[in-house]
Amino acid sequence: MQAAPLHTALPRFGVHFALDPAFDKLAYFGYGPFESYADKHQASWRGVFESRVADQFVDYIRPQENSAHMGCRWARLTGPAGTLDIRGLPEFSCTATPYSVEDLTAADHSDAIFPGGRTEVYLDYRQHGIGSESCCTTLPDCYRFEEKQFTFAFRLEPRPAAE
Repeated sequence: MQAAPLHTALPRFGVHFALDPAFDKLAYFGYGPFESYADKHQASWRGVFESRVADQFVDYIRPQENSAHMGCRWARLTGPAGTLDIRGLPEFSCTATPYSVEDLTAADHSDAIFPGGRTEVYLDYRQHGIGSESCCTTLPDCYRFEEKQFTFAFRLEPRPAAE
């Protein structure tokens, strides 16, 4: 009997941090205004988009991670205390949401999730395609995240509110 090959695809590679929930406005230059992933962005286009962080949430029947925006060159989170500018070197995927991935994963229905009192920020080099496997057995190679070496860089620039 031959052993099954190891699955080498990563679901994502990035950084997660939380901000005060007062950072409730998001602006970005990337694919939007809808969520966009490697294999799910045909309804999106590249441009500058602005919204409230709470409005980024997509209310799926079963809560799941959502609202990423791929191909971002920059993003800006703003609140009364100031602004956090994020610059891609050169690009990143950005998600800003009032819900953590853990909270979404633990909930069975959307009425069972509540904002965690933070603005959750996910900056990703890349994400594996969403792929539901409802129409095929595997995700096409072009949407799989199987890189062995890569460089991921971004710059955070906090700015206090003008006094």
